[in-house]
Amino acid sequence: MGEFFVIRIGKMEDQKAVRGLAEALSTSYQVNDADFNRAWGELLKDPQARVLVAEEGGAVIGYLLGFIHRVFYANGPVGFIEEVMVAEGFRMRGIGRELMNEFESLAKLSGCPQVALATRRVGEFYKAVGYTESATYFKKKL
Repeated sequence: MGEFFVIRIGKMEDQKAVRGLAEALSTSYQVNDADFNRAWGELLKDPQARVLVAEEGGAVIGYLLGFIHRVFYANGPVGFIEEVMVAEGFRMRGIGRELMNEFESLAKLSGCPQVALATRRVGEFYKAVGYTESATYFKKKL
């Protein structure tokens, strides 16, 4: 397909670039430096979290934040994707698909029988990469 990007595990030095992408992704909250910086360090160390980045020419152009955690209903771990974002101008090149594929591979290696996510945005993308609608998403702001 001729991609020149790579998908890799996030590192401390990716913090500023991912923060900018997270800010572009967020519609319900405003990303602030103090909370993002604290969360970044914690998530990179969290054994359940997976922070993946897409990089091209030394620049971070996308990221995925997902978790692999144990649940009762699946008799073990499942994967859950919280955030996926590809920078405008880099979309429609397979970057989001590859971020998803890499997380799915990590989840499969961890023994997960499924990966899920909750969103109402870009549903056609998720259907194109093999996801099906399964439930209604509820939330309550506290």
